[in-house]
Amino acid sequence: MTLVVTGGGSGIGLATVRLALAAGRSVAVLDLDVSAVSDVDKAISVDITDPGRVHRAVRSLGPLTGLVTCAGIAPSGGLLDSSPDELRRVFDVNVHGTAYAMQAVAPVLRDGGGGAIVTIASVAAHRGGGLLGGTPYAASKAAVIGLTRAAAREFAPFGITVNSVAPGPVRTPLLAEPEAFAATTLLNRVATPGEIAEAVLFLLGPAGRNITGEVLNTNAGAHFA
Repeated sequence: MTLVVTGGGSGIGLATVRLALAAGRSVAVLDLDVSAVSDVDKAISVDITDPGRVHRAVRSLGPLTGLVTCAGIAPSGGLLDSSPDELRRVFDVNVHGTAYAMQAVAPVLRDGGGGAIVTIASVAAHRGGGLLGGTPYAASKAAVIGLTRAAAREFAPFGITVNSVAPGPVRTPLLAEPEAFAATTLLNRVATPGEIAEAVLFLLGPAGRNITGEVLNTNAGAHFA
């Protein structure tokens, strides 16, 4: 039984993979660049915005226990600065890519008796962008939260929980000069990818079996600051 992690080649995704492996889970990574995860059970180079390739990759994995959707991009530009292609790209990766992964994995979980899905949102969805992402990015992550909550209702009869983790500033390649963002949080700190991964594993584990349709805000109070 395998846990699928999209975007598992770097950042929060890679930290989630490492933590899941340490916990004894079988893990498969879907990402454009899988060079950092040669030690997982299966690593498949996939463009998450290509639904056909996503479905084919998932079908090759056999029985599954869950899905974590970490694949994402974080453009900082505002709505007025974004071209139609840029707008389309951020929604294709962050929203459509998440939906394609859900569409591929959920039937496998259903047929196997259930499982858990965790999406990665952002505090930008609550704050409306600003320092932690531009308007298109914030809108895409708000859409991820809406998708998560609706899928939780749709998938509940199949024994599948669906929740989201919404980080604030995290030390990943997506965030340039992360320490400059500490002041945007109440705790005046920037999270490590491992700290966010701990929250993901909580929702995937036994303690998360009675939680669905929720957003776990792991942002050091950034949504209040």
